[in-house]
Amino acid sequence: MISYTRNFEDVMIGRALKAIEHGFYVDVGASHPVADSNTFALYERGWRGLAIEPQTVFNALWQQHRPFDKLLNVAVSNASGEMTLYKPSDYGQMATLSVGLAQDYAQRGMTLSESTVSVETLSHLLQQARGVGDIHLMSIDVEGAEREALLGLDFQRFRPWLMMLESVLPGVPKTNYEHWEHLLLDAGYEFVYFDAVNRFYVAKEHEDLKAHFQRPPCVWDNFVSAELVHEKKQTELLQQQLQSLQQQSHYVLEHLNGAAELLLSIANQYEAKEDWQACEALLWRIYEKLPTFEALHWKIGGLLVGQDRRAEALTFYQKTAELFPNNRYAHHNVGMLLRWEKRWEESEAAFRRSLAIDPNFSECRMNFGALLLALGRYTEGWTLFEARYLVQPHETPRMSHNIAYPRWTGESLEGKSILVLREQGYGDEIMFVRFAQTLKTRGAVHVTVLCQQAIRSLLATAPGVDAVVCVEELSEWPVHDYWCYQQSLPLGLGITLEDLPAPVPYLTAPSFERQKWRARIEQSLPAQTLKVGINWRGSPEHGNDKHRSLPSVQALQALWAVKGVSFISVQTGEAAARIAEVLVDQPMLALGAELADFADGAALVSELDLVISVDTAMAHLAGALGVPCWVMIPVVETDWRWLTDRSDSPWYPQYMRIYRQTTDYVWDDVVMQIEQSLRQWVAARQS
Repeated sequence: MISYTRNFEDVMIGRALKAIEHGFYVDVGASHPVADSNTFALYERGWRGLAIEPQTVFNALWQQHRPFDKLLNVAVSNASGEMTLYKPSDYGQMATLSVGLAQDYAQRGMTLSESTVSVETLSHLLQQARGVGDIHLMSIDVEGAEREALLGLDFQRFRPWLMMLESVLPGVPKTNYEHWEHLLLDAGYEFVYFDAVNRFYVAKEHEDLKAHFQRPPCVWDNFVSAELVHEKKQTELLQQQLQSLQQQSHYVLEHLNGAAELLLSIANQYEAKEDWQACEALLWRIYEKLPTFEALHWKIGGLLVGQDRRAEALTFYQKTAELFPNNRYAHHNVGMLLRWEKRWEESEAAFRRSLAIDPNFSECRMNFGALLLALGRYTEGWTLFEARYLVQPHETPRMSHNIAYPRWTGESLEGKSILVLREQGYGDEIMFVRFAQTLKTRGAVHVTVLCQQAIRSLLATAPGVDAVVCVEELSEWPVHDYWCYQQSLPLGLGITLEDLPAPVPYLTAPSFERQKWRARIEQSLPAQTLKVGINWRGSPEHGNDKHRSLPSVQALQALWAVKGVSFISVQTGEAAARIAEVLVDQPMLALGAELADFADGAALVSELDLVISVDTAMAHLAGALGVPCWVMIPVVETDWRWLTDRSDSPWYPQYMRIYRQTTDYVWDDVVMQIEQSLRQWVAARQS
């Protein structure tokens, strides 16, 4: 069989219901009739059924591909009426009736559209469309509205043999079935299988189907994915096209832009196959023949940057800027590469040339702002950095919100309340929560901080914070007078480098957890040893992680020879789980994998004498707690907050020391400096 689903749900369904030749299904939240459809494989077998999908955008496709199914443009719930459907602009199959999910989408940077749709109960729809007769399969994928859908189904009248429901939150591997599963169990259904996305249930009167769910989709099901079938056909077609185009390449090259576009499409095909050598060779061949073909320049420059060939990319983009002096992107890209090369004045000049062409070019304003912040020119830098979310109508939004009350931009806060929205990672939340107290001194009577669950209890200890709300638990925006993104607070407060509030420490670790870790350390380490925490990797999802993280903890091996020190791993994530595989010659107390949340991490760090970390949240945690921290900073795409050529940080004065990398991917000189500093530090502490 051909499977049309990404998780092979239709393989499991087909196996369980293989004996039924002409069955009937109900597809709730059907979306596209073919792509990722749980029921299209059954339709191809001769089954027919009822498709329920409130979005009319799919209607023509259903008429084209599944004309014998009945399609109803209606949403389902526990009562008839009308409701608002929230649809992310780029993800039609994630439309939801859930206000909470819509708010989560907005926080994740998606742009939402709203529409009013008719709502009916499943029982009402089935009575009209089916009446009597077996329902062999009911698939429900309604993006967070599963409970309401089930409440609208009379299980005494309608008894689908097999029920399949999406049971995780959209786009994340977090289960979301606990509040509706009992409705199925109470109705005489038995849970039989979970495929990491969906949960399958069998009616007790058809318990013979249970035997088909003892194994996941496998070779015995004799299936192939529709994507593979499509790719095979496309590959054959592309091979024919490539062969034909290659035979005609000399002729095509003589036809200027038309030829270049055709050859660029071939280069894109090489890129899709990850044949980088063939892709680059063809790109340069086109460039030799037609250097004025503008679209080619972004392709070549992007390829060079992606391969860390930044010097070549800079030279190439400088030629591009000369060839297309009125192209804003050319000057912007030159500015970015010069910024990475630490050529500050030249970078600023390139950014200003780009903005002279288009003063509202938001990407350039944002990156130019980051440059000025790195140079300590906060007054101009904060203003430009606002462009990270202030985009033009034709540009793709980078951030989104749908809060009814006004955004704070520096108005008087006397007697007012304000909600501070999180941005980016945990380190940013730690770094910017310091401004809560500044807001209070400016007259705010109530400051609420929106954060991630793992850092909630820690941020609650920050001075000036009256309440902490978790993104994961947010169902509606709490009412305040104003709201503000956390990284917009310095602009509204008029913060400069000279008056940067740095009341370190400004976070507090819970005493009970501190006692727990103190006892653990005392049991495991010598009494007089100096305790040094180690954190060598950040999140692999970070855009600059390949440059900022160490290849492994073994890169710090030179430190192991320093006497009088015991090393404690505060590393979390996958790297923490694999520490035993790489540490064979150095005893290290590995505690990072045991940390429950950031408050727990703060308690552990508070019991240490020093933390050595790459540029990640652990460095900000130590700094905010007033624990000495030595931070290893990458030479490529250095974050603006570490400024330039300084060995200290005004954000964490007295407690933080910066060690700057000089060669990309090479950390030996940094580790050597830290080893020398560590020996001096130990000697000073022991004297």
